[in-house]
Amino acid sequence: MPTEYSHRPNRTDEYLDLLKLDWTAEGPFSYSGRYYQAEDSHSDVRSPRMPVYFGGSSQAAYRVGGKHADVCGGEPLAETAP
Repeated sequence: MPTEYSHRPNRTDEYLDLLKLDWTAEGPFSYSGRYYQAEDSHSDVRSPRMPVYFGGSSQAAYRVGGKHADVCGGEPLAETAP
């Protein structure tokens, strides 16, 4: 049975997708995911390159951090590449 912790990386991934969409959308947008929904959402905040910091050492954390983060675990993402 999945635990709350096992859903965390997927929920975080979806949250960061939604957050980046909110930062860059030119007008109201809708979003429907497994964990988050938004209808006709709009924000005056615009930040196409606000840095995202991420930590974690599981394979799921590497997957989500690699997709979204500019800095991972306190180190620049390029420094954490295998």
